[in-house]
Formats: sequence, C-alpha cells, structure tokens
Amino acid sequence: SDQRTSVDVTPNLLAAMNGEVGQERSITNDYMDLAVPIESDSGSYIVYILDAKTTVDALTGEVLGIILRALGLREPGPAVTSCPTCGRTAYDMIPLAEELERRLEDCDKPITVAVMGCVVNGPGEASAADIGVAGGKGEGLIFRHGEVLYKVAQEKLLDALLEEIEKL
Repeated sequence: SDQRTSVDVTPNLLAAMNGEVGQERSITNDYMDLAVPIESDSGSYIVYILDAKTTVDALTGEVLGIILRALGLREPGPAVTSCPTCGRTAYDMIPLAEELERRLEDCDKPITVAVMGCVVNGPGEASAADIGVAGGKGEGLIFRHGEVLYKVAQEKLLDALLEEIEKL
C-alpha cells in the first residue's frame, strides 16, 4: 500500500532540499526541526528530525548523541526512536517518548526502543526495534521486533514498556 507521512515544510527542510544545512532557529508549534542533506553512493537523502526541544542546541546534542552511539564512539545505551506522527496518531505520544527517555537515562542496555503513533503500522514500521509501543485510542500495543506481545490500557503503556525493557 502507498503510505505517506505529511510533514510541514519548514525553512530548515527547504534549505536541506537545496543541499544546505538549515540554520534557522525556527520553532513551529513548540517543536524544533533539524534538516541535513546527505549524499551517498546509494543516493541523496535528507535526515529530518522534528522534536519537542526548545533550543537548537538541545536538539543538536541529542542528534549528535545518536550518531556517536551508532558509530560506537559513545557508551552504549538505549536509542529511542519514534515516528513523525500522522493523521492516524490516536494518542499524545511525544510526552510518552520524553518520559521514556528520562527514565532510561541510567540504562546501559544497547537496545533500540520504538515509540510509534498508531497500532495500524507502528509494529511493522519499527520491526528493527528490540522493543516498542504503538498507541491507539484508549489502548496500545507492546511489541518486540514487530511482533505484538499484548495490548495494554493507554495509561499503562509506559510502565508496561519499561517492564519489558527490564526483561531484555
């Protein structure tokens, strides 16, 4: 099926489309964005990150941490990934992702944890994640490598996810 995600075109995204790194300190709906063009042998890409950070420095620091971990240049620890959200997102996933990151600060497990916006595509799109959560209306799914483990009430999503992380 043809799945597309709608993203607002920001000044930083426009700059990346023109081959430049966006330098705007733009805040759109309380979110920061960072767009970086990357050329490789397999094609041209734009790494686009939209996050609920309030400063470019906070967002840049987070991005650099992810890159350093991926290169093996930083102590292992969980990498939290999430989808950019779309019209199917049925819960407020940003606060859940932020609280998850806060609670995992002292965790040293080299795992990938996904926070996905919908139960329709979330588990499949995040099948590379070691563990994850996909929210729905009033409830969500806990999954491991794309396979659904169980449903849980929305207010218990974070605690259930943290329990599964402990088992890994």
